[in-house]
Amino acid sequence: MVNVTLSQILIGCGLITLVGCLPTDNEPTTQTPINCDTATAHDDRILCAHNQVRADVTNPTPVPGLEPLVWNEDLANVAQSYAEQCIWAHNADRGDTFNVYIGENLYASTNEPNPETAVTSWADEVSDYNFANNSCTAGAMCGH
Repeated sequence: MVNVTLSQILIGCGLITLVGCLPTDNEPTTQTPINCDTATAHDDRILCAHNQVRADVTNPTPVPGLEPLVWNEDLANVAQSYAEQCIWAHNADRGDTFNVYIGENLYASTNEPNPETAVTSWADEVSDYNFANNSCTAGAMCGH
């Protein structure tokens, strides 16, 4: 069994998000569900934004459906450690601790970035992505 997990760190350099499927050791998650209608904590807001995008994916419809993400403190520690270096590049070592592929999204803004804006910028890349041949429109960004 795996637990789809998310962790992100907001820093002066930008926003780093790590996403991966991590083993749960056959134990159910003990996290309290988030009420996205009233979420104010930064971590909750980015989870809600990611999960809303995942729930809205219908073209093509994923089979199986995309599971909601949950917070993972171990991923948060990896993201925080890398973010503190203020390197604007993907962390090639982000999955070493977990022995699985860990996705990573980067976001920067001249304004203070917020979770919803960052997730929307990544999700909007879908308009340039061709699912049939797994490619991106020339000159566009589809790597998140």
